[in-house]
Amino acid sequence: MGPVYGIGNPLLDTLVYGTHDFLRSIDVKPGTMNLVDADMQRKVVAAGRVADAQPGGSAANAMRVYAWLAEGLHTSPIYTGAVGGDDPGREFAGLLDSAGVQSRLATVDASTGGSVIYITPDKERTMFTALGACLLLKPEHIDEDALQRCSRVHLTGYVWDAPSGQEAAMKAIRAGNRRGIPVSFDVSDVLVADRHRSDFFDVLAGSLDVLFANESELASLSETDDIDQMIERCRGLAGCLVIKRGAEGCRLVEASAVADVPGEAVDVVDTSGAGDTFAGAFLYAREDGFTTLQAATFANFVASRVVRVIGCDTDAFDREEILIRKRSIRVA
Repeated sequence: MGPVYGIGNPLLDTLVYGTHDFLRSIDVKPGTMNLVDADMQRKVVAAGRVADAQPGGSAANAMRVYAWLAEGLHTSPIYTGAVGGDDPGREFAGLLDSAGVQSRLATVDASTGGSVIYITPDKERTMFTALGACLLLKPEHIDEDALQRCSRVHLTGYVWDAPSGQEAAMKAIRAGNRRGIPVSFDVSDVLVADRHRSDFFDVLAGSLDVLFANESELASLSETDDIDQMIERCRGLAGCLVIKRGAEGCRLVEASAVADVPGEAVDVVDTSGAGDTFAGAFLYAREDGFTTLQAATFANFVASRVVRVIGCDTDAFDREEILIRKRSIRVA
């Protein structure tokens, strides 16, 4: 079991509780990630109640969850992204360190990115993101020496929103492929799939070990609402296609086999970070020797714990509860 090398957009998340009426008033679809400027972020914050601030970004969340699960196993994940040389950038680096994630952050001449996560009464979260420094991620920021010591590379679709982010991502993917290091990729958001559909099909096919996507993201990628056609059109993107289905669990697609893995019934407080938590737990379990079916069962359980608290807050997890479930899944 070795470190995972994560690459993504470092964001300081501000959680805000609000209403569907506000989203309708600004013509924004609930559950999406929207690229905005600082003025729009201030408008969103003013329209609700601020609950918390946390380090964020999909890949960073997944690496924090991975680090929490791997605590004491000498496999601290590594994370690369671009931050500004400002207080938020330094705060982000410190939060990564305190979470057990090895920072390989690039410091650039821009403000550190941030995301306002607007949570509606149905617990859905809609993101308003100003990427800031994230847009300046470049290929030279990828630490190949560190990457070649890792057992996996993990990226998210959000990296494609940076002008040179695709080049940085492809440098890491190709380095992993050359060294036989498996590569996982999380589509992350339906609007990311809308924006970069052709790129994903053109450059990712045959390069990935695992592709994470929910049904909306898969529908966008495949340009169909028929689940069987979605699977048929996207199964060639990765050796294992993991379709995240929220409370219903997930669907695994491997070669000719398809398996549904049921979710866990819990009272939902906040869905922020649920998909990232699932990905981090799935990757941790796979690196720890679980089969894909076992890893998906474990990831469903860990994700069911994060939706019971506000934000992607690993401090709120019950370690003993999770370890007991992990042991039961391993021997089942």
